[in-house]
Amino acid sequence: VAVYKPSGVLTEAALGRLALQLGRPLAGTSRLDQPTSGVLPAALGGEGSAAVHWLRAQWAARMVSKEYICLCAGQVLGPVGARGEVSAALRAMPSEPRKQEASPLGRTARTRYEVLAIYEAPDNIDTSAVLSLLRVEPLTGRKHQIRAHLHCID
Repeated sequence: VAVYKPSGVLTEAALGRLALQLGRPLAGTSRLDQPTSGVLPAALGGEGSAAVHWLRAQWAARMVSKEYICLCAGQVLGPVGARGEVSAALRAMPSEPRKQEASPLGRTARTRYEVLAIYEAPDNIDTSAVLSLLRVEPLTGRKHQIRAHLHCID
């Protein structure tokens, strides 16, 4: 089953709501951060069901690819069509454990991106910032990986 999760809703809440509507157990096999909207794969059945094992085996074998479209404020990452990859280990920030930072002490993480469009920032955003529309593909699945990797680009 594919489930749309809106921004501001916890993954568990979105899945729980759908399970109630369906009147059947539903198990998540992935998650999206609360501020992120997108499609979540889920399996009909309880945690021990064959569908859950099958989906989770695909994630574990890295047979699943994920793609996000992100609108980011900051520096220009190149002209439209430019591609790049960030390979920086990530860990929880010691001062704010709910946030991630690049650190050689962290877990390996890789993210690819492509610049789709560049826009001037509107007046209500820092005028030194540029808005970039990016296609982003996390190659690993670390917590807040996209945000942390885009933050550490020079």
